[in-house]
Amino acid sequence: TGKVIDRTKDTVRVHLDIDEAQQKEEAFWFPYATGYTAEGHSGWYCMPELGDRVELYVPGSREEEAVVLTSVRAREASSPKIENPAIKYWGTPHQKELMMEENELTLTAREGLFLKLHEADGVEIRSPHPIVFTSAKDIEMKAGSRLNMQAKEALYVLCSSSSLMMDGITDIQGQLVEMEGTVKGPPVGSAAEAAEEQEDEAAEKAELAQQVAGLLPGGAGAKGPSEGEAPAVPPGQAAAAAALAASVPLAGAAAKAKAAIKAIRAQKAGKQL
Repeated sequence: TGKVIDRTKDTVRVHLDIDEAQQKEEAFWFPYATGYTAEGHSGWYCMPELGDRVELYVPGSREEEAVVLTSVRAREASSPKIENPAIKYWGTPHQKELMMEENELTLTAREGLFLKLHEADGVEIRSPHPIVFTSAKDIEMKAGSRLNMQAKEALYVLCSSSSLMMDGITDIQGQLVEMEGTVKGPPVGSAAEAAEEQEDEAAEKAELAQQVAGLLPGGAGAKGPSEGEAPAVPPGQAAAAAALAASVPLAGAAAKAKAAIKAIRAQKAGKQL
């Protein structure tokens, strides 16, 4: 056995353990045995790193026939990557790594930049830099139930003369834009808007009741109170006016008043509604 001190193409120089000293320039170039080769056209090319321990094999009596075999782990330091024999690793000193386990395959370029394929969780691509998909033909994205697209600042979809831009303001542009949909629930406003709407509705009802009460027999009369004065409406008639006003369909205060007043005038004239 020995330590790799130099390498080029498919050969290595080795400082053998039996030699006390070894000058790199004087060391012999030994061919490195690989798992598979097809004379440079295909196969497996993976040379050992400098400092790796390797085995030198001499198949016969001639030293020139010697070849360097696979690397031998020195076990100088513990590593979590050798704790589980079921997980396979293939990596470089530069954080490039292929990891294969029972349900997952991960291809890592460096920390935070990887492609993960998991049997249960699907595909995960993570990168601190832009991710670009380019095709000379089509790129298809299909989802069985839902397709989520999220962006922190903006989302742009561009095609020829059509575009969809969402950057705080949604802008849809095209030579022909068609929109189809079904009636959904009304938008939900704020609590302040809801309170203001209730106050306006109560004021409309009170105004309508006053106008109706003025037309009931014994009421304030159709003329109504003077400006700045509250109408003098007996309690019984006020209740009757409120009940009559409430029976009118919700069509706004003005429409309610007109409908109620018309009904009372018709009663006074002895008409049948």
